[in-house]
Amino acid sequence: AETLRGEGPFTVFAPTDDAFRRLGDQEFQRLMQPRNRDELLALLAYHVVPERVTSEDVGARVSRVEASSGYRVTLDGRVGLRINDQLVVMPDIEASNGVIQGVNAVLAPPTMVASR
Repeated sequence: AETLRGEGPFTVFAPTDDAFRRLGDQEFQRLMQPRNRDELLALLAYHVVPERVTSEDVGARVSRVEASSGYRVTLDGRVGLRINDQLVVMPDIEASNGVIQGVNAVLAPPTMVASR
């Protein structure tokens, strides 16, 4: 939340409600436990790119950008807009300090994927 209060610009790849439901209640509750705070913060930071990225910016190509977590994400605009192979289902929602891209999945940073 502190990061997003800044001037930006930012792009938030925000999971939809359906994406959170697919994550599962047990996993959601696990992430909410105080002992997993660092993991939750890493997960959230992986959804934020510290620059403004719209569908038009990506165009019909593949590019890689760095998320606030320090990991790189892949953006693909060849068939709709995708981030790491997940579809942006609500593109280009303007915000006062950037843009929101509604994505159909909760994105897992590489460290979380490796530990599962």
